[in-house]
Amino acid sequence: MPSPGEDYQAWSVTAVDNGSADPLINWVEHQTRASVNNSARGNMAAHAKNRNLNNGSIVTTGTANAQAFVSGVTYTSIPTGLRATLKVGPGLTNDASMTLNMDGIGDTLVKTTSGDNLLGSEFTENAYVDVLYNGVNWVFLYSYQFWWDRITGGGGVVIGQQVFSTAGTFSFVPTPGAEAFIIECIGGGGAGGTAGATSGEYLVAAGGGSGGYSRTLADASDIGASQVVTVGIGGPGGFDNGQAGAGSAVGSLCVALGGAGGTLHTTASNSVPGQGADPGVGDIAIAGTAGAPGYRNVIAATVTLFQQAGQGGTGPFGGGSTPGLAGRGAGAGGGGGASYNAGGSGLGSAGAPGLVIVTEFAGRGAPGRDGDQGPIGPAGPSGPGTGDVLRSGTPSAGQYAKWIDASTIQGVTIGPPQVTVLTSGSGTFTTPVLATWLEVEMVGGGMGGNSGDQADAGSPGGNTTFGATLVANGGTAASGGTAAGGDINITGAGRTVSGGRSDGTVATMGASGANSPFGGAGGAGGFGFTAGSAASPNSGSGGGGGATGTAAGMLGGLGGSAGGYLKKLIVAPAASYAYTVGAGGAGAPESSGHYAGGAGGSGVIIITAHFGT
Repeated sequence: MPSPGEDYQAWSVTAVDNGSADPLINWVEHQTRASVNNSARGNMAAHAKNRNLNNGSIVTTGTANAQAFVSGVTYTSIPTGLRATLKVGPGLTNDASMTLNMDGIGDTLVKTTSGDNLLGSEFTENAYVDVLYNGVNWVFLYSYQFWWDRITGGGGVVIGQQVFSTAGTFSFVPTPGAEAFIIECIGGGGAGGTAGATSGEYLVAAGGGSGGYSRTLADASDIGASQVVTVGIGGPGGFDNGQAGAGSAVGSLCVALGGAGGTLHTTASNSVPGQGADPGVGDIAIAGTAGAPGYRNVIAATVTLFQQAGQGGTGPFGGGSTPGLAGRGAGAGGGGGASYNAGGSGLGSAGAPGLVIVTEFAGRGAPGRDGDQGPIGPAGPSGPGTGDVLRSGTPSAGQYAKWIDASTIQGVTIGPPQVTVLTSGSGTFTTPVLATWLEVEMVGGGMGGNSGDQADAGSPGGNTTFGATLVANGGTAASGGTAAGGDINITGAGRTVSGGRSDGTVATMGASGANSPFGGAGGAGGFGFTAGSAASPNSGSGGGGGATGTAAGMLGGLGGSAGGYLKKLIVAPAASYAYTVGAGGAGAPESSGHYAGGAGGSGVIIITAHFGT
């Protein structure tokens, strides 16, 4: 047997077999009278040892991921079916897979009921855990503190994050226990165009546009056993016309499109910048940023170099490129090629590949096995009637109890976060039932771009408000929009300036609009006598400035400023909030020899409602 005796595990369920089943307890037929007292006392000792194994009085020792305990029975091997309730020693919260060593027998892995290794915090210092030996491993059955922390404290709510950063096709298999997912996709960036200068001129081709950004909230039923993940390749460099980037996706749940490539620039043809990707599929879907226009300079003429020419569009997470360099940062556009005085073709550079990130959240787990009945609790609060606790409604299995007043509880279901996106106008947002806190992100409207030669200014963007205290103002001629009331308040970028001036022969392009944290600024009006581009809807970014004619001394139109941005956590939300989404400012109109500015992007409010603490 695995112990010296006085051990429940040695006893038989058949009474007649217990005469000498335990070496320290004698119940054989015709035993002496003197041995009866010792046998009775041995029975009591066996009961006491089993009591201590299951009442939490035994405290673990060792290290966090290699703990030990003394059973009090002095086992030499672990009996299958042995169960123990242990108190975890101070400072011994595990942070990974762990072992348990009883009575110095040796380290034995602790597994979950489904046979997986522990992830961390299942054994929490000074808390109680139930374990059972199944003949191979210790099995972690239950710890109130662990499950309470997982549901309410944020420790372990995020149970995994899978990042796909290499172009190609992959399979996303969710981590066991994940029930909610935030999926983020960025499309591949477009490549820059190629430049071929003739004698006496300097050419820079236009840059490629960046890929779009999409975000989707999904649950386990949406994901299923797996989903196909596609990470879009960046547009390859080295072609006359820059190649477009490919889209990124997780099945059909979340799709971000790729940016367009910049075009060839020669003496006979102007280079058109690659446009940012169109919005894709998702709860939030944001367009990419256009590349910078191309540039031509006659070497003999005194024309100021336009330094922004040829840059690739900035990716959704930052990073761009300068002329001749590949895109940096997920989804960034490639730079346009540069060519000087018939020195050969300057090849356009490749766009950056896309990106897919899936963050996995734990939901409510299956209930554990029933424990022993606890002691009778204290009397409930006084109130009308008998003083018993009242029940509101009919609770269902798997719900949690919530006090709704001093004497009444109600069954509630805690679900995954709920996202609401407000894109225009004014109205009232109603807080979802049982939501315990809100995460609010918002941006004011972007200012419209000026017309060429600053002939007319674009209109300021509208202010975005939520409730009485959160304000993200629109971009103005004086500065980017301010923000107030958030935990994070960021003033929008101011108007952007064109570096060129026409000389009577060559027209001057406008300036790109200023980007908000959501990107999507309007592109500049190019040398082809064009208007500035509008910023993406709901980006809060500025519109592009218009180009000029060829008359000498004209400056390109200013790009519009961006709206202010804020983020706020509301820990005790009201039942409802009045809101207004700021409109984008109109671009300045076209007039004689001055091309119109692009419209600013409208604002947006993104509200994520969370349930539980």
